[in-house]
Amino acid sequence: EVEEANVAELVESFETGEELDLEDLHQDFPVDNELFEKEREDDINDKIKIFLQTIGVDMKLVDEIYDKKGDALGYVAKADMLNKVVEFVEDRAGIDSLPEEAAHFFVNILEAQDSPLFHSMMKRIENYAIYKETANEYANDPQYTEKVIKKEAVGKAIAQHIIGNQLKE
Repeated sequence: EVEEANVAELVESFETGEELDLEDLHQDFPVDNELFEKEREDDINDKIKIFLQTIGVDMKLVDEIYDKKGDALGYVAKADMLNKVVEFVEDRAGIDSLPEEAAHFFVNILEAQDSPLFHSMMKRIENYAIYKETANEYANDPQYTEKVIKKEAVGKAIAQHIIGNQLKE
């Protein structure tokens, strides 16, 4: 049961523009943080889906992601540049999954346009922790050359930036 004094305090704060003590208010009006985070994730994914549709990339919900030989990779998501599709496993996907795969398409577009932004990001990515993490993650995979690792790290950095900006809104 909500106390009348707190409802009155809430109404008064809207009228006067003064800030409320949100801790006290939270006790009377509990927030479902899990639901709130799910709504935020859905909002980010909706924006990413619009971007992908704009550049002609399809999204495909799958049970598992496989390599060309048919072996399960254990990935949450994969950007298939050749076929212009993002595959993702919904029950394993996190808030960063779809933004990261979209960022890989963005990085490839910049590269194809010989963009100065692409060259700058590729040159500077080594100065960021995400590069070192990515290099460690793919150190034993022969498909991941230095350039591929840099592009992967740039995509991850862009995705983190997208998510960070959306969470601030």
